[in-house]
Amino acid sequence: MNPERDEADAAEGATPRNGSGASCPAFTPPVASPPLTAPIRVLVIEDSAADFALLEHHFRHEGLRTLCLRVAGEGELNEALRNGAWDVVISDYSVPGLIFEKTLARLGREYPLLPVILVSGSVGEERAVELLKQGARDFVLKDNLTRLVPALEQSLRHARDLRARQDAERSLADSESRLALALEASRMAVWEWDIADDLFYLSPACRTLLGLTDFDGCYASFLLALHPDDRARVEASTRRALEDHDTCNSEFRVVLPDGRIRWLANLGRAQYDAEGRPEKFIGTLHEVTERKHKEAQIVLAAQVFWSTLEGVIITDERLNIIAVNHAFTAITGYTEADILGQTPRLLRSGRHGDMFYQAMWAALNASGQWRGEIWNRRKFGEVFPELLTISSVRNEEGKVTNYVAVFSDISSSKAVQENLDFLAHHDALTGLPNRILFRARLEHSLQQARRDGRKLALLFVDLDRFKKVNDTLGHPVGDELLISVAAAMSKVVREGDTLARLGGDEFILLMEGLNEPQDAASVAGKLRDVFTQPFRVRGNALYVTASIGIALYPEDGLDPDTLISNADVSMYQAKAQGRNTYQFFESHMTQGALERLHLETALRGAMERGEFEVYYQPQVSLPTGHIEGAEALLRWHHPERGLVSPAEFIPIAEEIGLIGELGAWVLQAVCRQIQAWDAEGVHLPRVAVNLSVQQLERTGLVERVRRILEETGLDSSRIELEVTESMIMREAEHAIESLNGLKALGIRLAVDDFGTGYSSLAYLKRLPLHRLKIDRSFVHDLTVDDNDAAIARAIIAMAASLGLEVLAEGVETREQADFLAREGCHEVQGYFFSRPVTASQLSQIATQVDWQS
Repeated sequence: MNPERDEADAAEGATPRNGSGASCPAFTPPVASPPLTAPIRVLVIEDSAADFALLEHHFRHEGLRTLCLRVAGEGELNEALRNGAWDVVISDYSVPGLIFEKTLARLGREYPLLPVILVSGSVGEERAVELLKQGARDFVLKDNLTRLVPALEQSLRHARDLRARQDAERSLADSESRLALALEASRMAVWEWDIADDLFYLSPACRTLLGLTDFDGCYASFLLALHPDDRARVEASTRRALEDHDTCNSEFRVVLPDGRIRWLANLGRAQYDAEGRPEKFIGTLHEVTERKHKEAQIVLAAQVFWSTLEGVIITDERLNIIAVNHAFTAITGYTEADILGQTPRLLRSGRHGDMFYQAMWAALNASGQWRGEIWNRRKFGEVFPELLTISSVRNEEGKVTNYVAVFSDISSSKAVQENLDFLAHHDALTGLPNRILFRARLEHSLQQARRDGRKLALLFVDLDRFKKVNDTLGHPVGDELLISVAAAMSKVVREGDTLARLGGDEFILLMEGLNEPQDAASVAGKLRDVFTQPFRVRGNALYVTASIGIALYPEDGLDPDTLISNADVSMYQAKAQGRNTYQFFESHMTQGALERLHLETALRGAMERGEFEVYYQPQVSLPTGHIEGAEALLRWHHPERGLVSPAEFIPIAEEIGLIGELGAWVLQAVCRQIQAWDAEGVHLPRVAVNLSVQQLERTGLVERVRRILEETGLDSSRIELEVTESMIMREAEHAIESLNGLKALGIRLAVDDFGTGYSSLAYLKRLPLHRLKIDRSFVHDLTVDDNDAAIARAIIAMAASLGLEVLAEGVETREQADFLAREGCHEVQGYFFSRPVTASQLSQIATQVDWQS
């Protein structure tokens, strides 16, 4: 026998198991139920007749009366099961044509009370244990049948006990069915708990209340039907009632299948045996959901009344105050002792007349409610605003029994609203009027000027190169500078005029009551003088200037939009004249300003629309005639204007802050193109890319270049970056630091337009350069102008002494190229060799053209 199997059966009350481990249903033939004195009908699954004979001999030897039938295949097995009723099955493990596990599962499924004993000599211990778990009743070794008879007798007793228990359960089920029918007829929600056997009965009405469709009849399952938060309390109440021989009275929730919560009241009492032990517990359930909801509403209303932050007053029909909450006392300062029995008149501020209260009561009597803002007085005299709602309460006859007033102190929200109104119409940074308030005042001023025949002026003020402050020192410094500038300008404008900030570094001044244009010029001069002294911000002495545009009414416009636009145009004209000045509007300015505005607008979206293209101008070696490199030149294909000159759009890109983004795009495009050429078999040793002054002066240039090289995977030596003398000398130390960082990446560096600036040789020798480029202005006439020839020779000689290469730009004739070759210039570029061309055109030129020929 299997000790583990026996212990498990004992623990489970010897409940028979089928192959899946589930409890078995009632059994029907072919399982017989003979008394132990009758012959035992044994179905033997065995292919060996000799082994079958040994089994029969062993039974006779042990004095056991048996009727045995041997089957050796599936057909014989099916016929035996169909035609006979068997007490037990004894099976070998290995029978040709039969798989023991499938046979065991089938018998367990179709004949759950028919025990199966495995008798085999070929099954190991571990496999035998697995088969016992799958439903075999016992296992006996073929070569040791000593345990067979005891195993067979124990299996038969076990089956008989289970059959008797099933009969008892069937009888009990019939009894319960009859009781259920009776309870269903009476529609009582009754439950009964047989404590000893742990059988829990629920009447149909009970199951409906609990929302149960399936119930397995045990107390634990009943508890599971309860709300999880109520189970422990109900179980404790039941246990206490059993211990105290008392009535169990509890209330609990159940969650219905549709998610609704139902409250039930439970009333029950236990029955005890002669020794005082509880036998049964019988009780009833009834629904109390509606009562519970009403109780919760009462509790909630009380909690709201006492805990709400809004003051609440309740009066009787004669307006005598009968209740106030804590918030009322906190807001008004009156305690319950002060106010109970008084009327709300005690709170009047005196700010509202009789008409106000008459209108309030008229609305209250008509609709049963009034809501609005009112001023009342606190206990100690302070007047405050409140948002008040008064409602009347009527009884079933429609008579008013009470009035309820709910109010909140809106002093803070009033202050916040005033602050929001200020913020909505003023610049958050400087406190000046914003665009909205300025426009409103301008429209009002124009109406007055039109009515009175007066003049007015708009002065559009824009700080020069303010973006550089933000880029170099950061936005916090820029913001503080704007605050200082706004304060300084406010001191010099006339009282009654409006100075506003439109955004960024743009300000605008509205001057009313103008006698003559000179008045506007005078104020513009004062505004300009504000910028003669430095502004001190966070330890920095910042020098900034302003360009001012002036538009007059009615000469330069009759409506706000025209005046603002023309003032803006004249401001740009002031910038064009060198900045730090003012300019009156002239009509011819408008067309140029509109063209520039259109160009600026189109430029902002040109990159996303794919309108930019990089052209390349070859750089040719004079000694070999080979292309040694190219200069990348950005071109803009405007959808309407066609090809726009870089001289036209690059300054705009610098001014509106797009040059950094454009520069990064060009560098990335060049890196990708070099890789594409390499893939085509066109090897260009290097490509030169121009840096703008903003790129050089802005922090993070080296890191941006490094990131682009990493993203594209291009060897850094294939890129040459060009800067001009003037760019370097604007901030020489910062430029040297940036250029050193670029050289550390392996980037080649060149000075473009050399000879046109005012660079110091002391700085020049500190620069990590590879090449000087002779400006085209010296190349153009070098064959006819001795001065230009001398300058070209000097640059070539100086470069040689510094160990630098030299490239001449703007070479347009054979004579220029020959002169430069004789003087030792290494490389040239210009129209003589090639105009700037597309990438595909350069690919053809590089493979087909011999420049020496």
